[in-house]
Amino acid sequence: MAVEKSYYDHANPDLLSRIPTNSLTVLEVGCGGGALGHAYKMINPSAQYLGIELMETPAKLAKERLDQVWCIDIEDMKIQFELPEKYPSIDALIYGDVLERLKDPQKILREHVSWLSPDGVVVASIPNVQHWSVIYNLIQGNWPQDDTGIFNKTHLRWFTRNSIVELFASLELKITSLQPRFLNLEQAKNFAKILEPCLEKMGQTPQKFLEGSAPLQYIVTATKKLIKPVYISGLMLKPQAGMNEVRMIQPLKSVASFPGVNIELSSTGLQLRSLDPSVPKIMIWQRQTLTYESSLTQLKKIIKAGYILISEFDDDPDHFQSIIDNKYLSFRAVHAVQVSTDSLSSSMKKYNPEVKIFKNCLDFLPASKLDKWIVKSSNSRLRVFFGALNREADWEAWLPCINDLLLEHEDLFEFEVVHDKKFFHSLMTNNKRFTPICDYAKYRQLLSDSHVALMPLRDTKFNKMKSDLKFVEASGYEVASIASPTVYAEVIEPGFNGEIAVDGKRVAEILKLWGECPDLAKACASNARNWIRSNRLQSQQSVARLDWYKDLYQRRDELTKALLQRVPELSLE
Repeated sequence: MAVEKSYYDHANPDLLSRIPTNSLTVLEVGCGGGALGHAYKMINPSAQYLGIELMETPAKLAKERLDQVWCIDIEDMKIQFELPEKYPSIDALIYGDVLERLKDPQKILREHVSWLSPDGVVVASIPNVQHWSVIYNLIQGNWPQDDTGIFNKTHLRWFTRNSIVELFASLELKITSLQPRFLNLEQAKNFAKILEPCLEKMGQTPQKFLEGSAPLQYIVTATKKLIKPVYISGLMLKPQAGMNEVRMIQPLKSVASFPGVNIELSSTGLQLRSLDPSVPKIMIWQRQTLTYESSLTQLKKIIKAGYILISEFDDDPDHFQSIIDNKYLSFRAVHAVQVSTDSLSSSMKKYNPEVKIFKNCLDFLPASKLDKWIVKSSNSRLRVFFGALNREADWEAWLPCINDLLLEHEDLFEFEVVHDKKFFHSLMTNNKRFTPICDYAKYRQLLSDSHVALMPLRDTKFNKMKSDLKFVEASGYEVASIASPTVYAEVIEPGFNGEIAVDGKRVAEILKLWGECPDLAKACASNARNWIRSNRLQSQQSVARLDWYKDLYQRRDELTKALLQRVPELSLE
């Protein structure tokens, strides 16, 4: 049976998540068709991603995706492969299901680790021969010879968790993470249950057996030098309109790609960890409203447990009466505050001097979809996207002019509306589609298929506190923006990466122009995507984010003292 092409063209998401997002040069040994490297370069486009691949067919595909690919057998004694001088060192060495295929994985690793930069990492996925399915087959007297999976007939070496640890220790590499990957966990539990009488006679507990036999493989991260761990916990809102993804999940997952960083995210509650005081413990609360009546006891426990507590807030605090009534306790009773805009920073500093701005970013640069701009027939229309919550007061001044335009040029446009049913029903056209509040993945998919996005914002104090996220999202998906000057004038250069509309008349003028000359909108969309590539990816701010968290923890005593001075009710005495 031939191995399917998809076998060499798959990106292991757990492996991808462990490659530090700030790596300058990555080398993947056994890169296949370059799927993993392609996915990584969407996260970090500036990286040089190199590949080594034995098979000619996948290597040919990889050469179309990666910066340089060598089609060689790294264990061929006749080939003395050396890293070209233009790559002085490697920041991440990747082995995705490769070490088990080598005759001497220890020898190869030792050679390659010599290329590693001082802060570089080795990331590998390695099958677990202790997996319950292997034990089951051995009991039956079988050793299958498969084209894929744990019984892949190309495997020459076999590993358990213990032997993985021994291999990396023999190379003086420090394992920072040994993450199990599971498949059919319930079957593993049932198998352990069946063997329970035998396990007890061998002095093995069912739980211990399950821990070793349930993982199908391990994702290993290791470094040359010992890395002090960092623990980051995040208490999020209940999922709504992508807020958790943009402000918590995506940025913290990017930070967690660095060795030693551990994250825990929840919308329901977090457990306090008891760790060595030298180990940084950071807790981030997203838009939590603190009150004197119900929050003081919980805050005392967090401070006593030695955490740095950060408030993550991305809206005008004066918009929320409960925050005002509690004298801005949400910001005064924490060690620091993180926000998304300069205006929010200025507002928060009235209540807490420790404020950091992390502008909204994308977790990856989406693949270009220029084919959507191709005019396929005379009936093709420009798809206009609008997706926002609570924006009626902002779009109502635009709508009459948009509807006047549709009376004369309805055939030029179709509308994709998400969330806002009133805006949908107010559009005087049959060329429209409505999607109610949806998850963030669906929202981004609908946006990506559009050509133009509308971003109305009135000039109010509340709106001035908002971020440019709508522009960032649209631009990443190569969608041209028509936006109000409020907020968006800071990032849009009219006629280059979008358009600014001061009123509904100007909106209609731009729509008509783009409807008749879509290449003008396409050019703005392309320039906007390039701007995102250079300015607004999570990988570009993750180092600064982690450094800030570590710095806060180093100043924990000082910051806690200042916090207790702001809120003496939290005194631990």
